[in-house]
Amino acid sequence: MLNSQVLTRFLYKTFLPLFFLNVSLFCEVPQEPFYYFVPAKNWQVINPESLSKRVKISFVSYEKKTFPPSVNLAIEKIEVSETEYINIVKNLHLADHSNEWRGLGFIETKNGKAHLAQIDSKNRLGPLRMLQSILIHDGYAFIMTAVSSRKDFLKIQGEFLKMFRSLCITKDLFSSIDDPEKIALLTQKMQSLKESCRKALSQRDINEVDKSIALKELFAEKTFYKKNLLPFEGFLDKHHNKEGIYWQLKVMKTLQNELLTP
Repeated sequence: MLNSQVLTRFLYKTFLPLFFLNVSLFCEVPQEPFYYFVPAKNWQVINPESLSKRVKISFVSYEKKTFPPSVNLAIEKIEVSETEYINIVKNLHLADHSNEWRGLGFIETKNGKAHLAQIDSKNRLGPLRMLQSILIHDGYAFIMTAVSSRKDFLKIQGEFLKMFRSLCITKDLFSSIDDPEKIALLTQKMQSLKESCRKALSQRDINEVDKSIALKELFAEKTFYKKNLLPFEGFLDKHHNKEGIYWQLKVMKTLQNELLTP
């Protein structure tokens, strides 16, 4: 099994080009707060290009070969009451008459209580069980959905609930860090990486339209990766491991947005 540092590097090498291929990936509208959750150890990111529009990210564990368990986070702007929204979601599940929906009360997250439900369904691989957590926060629904085969559910339920509880919504990247020294060090490392990117980009004949493509190509270059990105990945893994890979990926997205802002 990959250790945390090897997995982090694997994920960056595999998926960074995808993040920079399309600047809209993981892109939040300005009103959205900063958010993340901590996936279970050694779970892997699903290719973001395969996700639906509202799903921000999805992780999967390949330890189970028959039906790999997965968890994803979706966000939706809502204009109805919390009770109405929960009923809408419930009825959507029950629209498939083979589904069984059961409310489980609430689960505590870092931003208050989220509604918790269990949905049983079937597919060609057999019976499935889904857990769904819905947190309503500042006019948005944060929907975490975890699914596994029913026979594996009890073994993995604890990991699902731990990921649900780790959901954190803050006003910005740094609000999730409670140590001023760590904030200062992260700011310094990000600034250094941005300067390296800008210097490398300045040596290319590009315009603003082509900037995102040039940035993607730069991040994919082996020499630039080894000299600049690899040390930054190591820094994140060492100093911000507890925030998890999704938080680390959002650091990279924040850096990208700042580089693409005129």
